[in-house]
Amino acid sequence: CRLQAYGMPDSAIDSLVSGAIEFSKHCSVDDDDLLVIPVVVDLDVCTVQLKRETIDEAYGRAIRSECLMNLGKVRVEDVDLGLSLMETCPICLIDPTVGDQISVLPFGHAFHNHCIVQWLINSNSCPSCRLRFDSN
Repeated sequence: CRLQAYGMPDSAIDSLVSGAIEFSKHCSVDDDDLLVIPVVVDLDVCTVQLKRETIDEAYGRAIRSECLMNLGKVRVEDVDLGLSLMETCPICLIDPTVGDQISVLPFGHAFHNHCIVQWLINSNSCPSCRLRFDSN
């Protein structure tokens, strides 16, 4: 799900999807024969400028879509695969489980995808070695 790539928690995604389904049901109340109700949800991802932060600093902290696109993901199909990539996520300190998406940075350090995306929103360096992350 693209929303996970932007760091949106699963609970918020579930809430958004439930809201969209309820909205579509409400709109279709006049026609019970509809099997498909098209609903388009448009979201903007924003980086908020912090107090005493310059525009350049805020932009440098912002995670860019090109960075997310190049951030590879491996879906954990079994626990052994997850453990072969990382024993524990250095950010959240939780072991990988089946269904998790793991990203490995160019430096070889692995994290839950949602954890590293959240990290990169605030910093453009690797949380393990502090080397700057460059999407190129």
